[in-house]
Amino acid sequence: MADFSRNVLSSSSVVVAAVLFFLLLSLTEARDHLVGAKTDSWKVPSSESDSLNRWAEKSRFLIGDSLVWKYDGKTDSVLEVSKRDYVACNTSSPIAVHNDGNTR
Repeated sequence: MADFSRNVLSSSSVVVAAVLFFLLLSLTEARDHLVGAKTDSWKVPSSESDSLNRWAEKSRFLIGDSLVWKYDGKTDSVLEVSKRDYVACNTSSPIAVHNDGNTR
């Protein structure tokens, strides 16, 4: 009877350890964040409350996460700029230009 109890406890410990491992793994998994939280939100916002800055303030980003922009690549683009150019709203010398409609 004692051997049976030890085997059950040992098996239970393995199951609990496996569940905890997979739970922790899912919590540390990198995620994709759709910019603006919806498709086609990469545009000039219709109001201040709809701004992408507000979306970013409400979102939680972790190391390894990716930002994803979905937009019409024929009419729109995503420019990667320095912080200085972002603050000055200067698009004349971007670091990179993306216009594929699905940018990471």
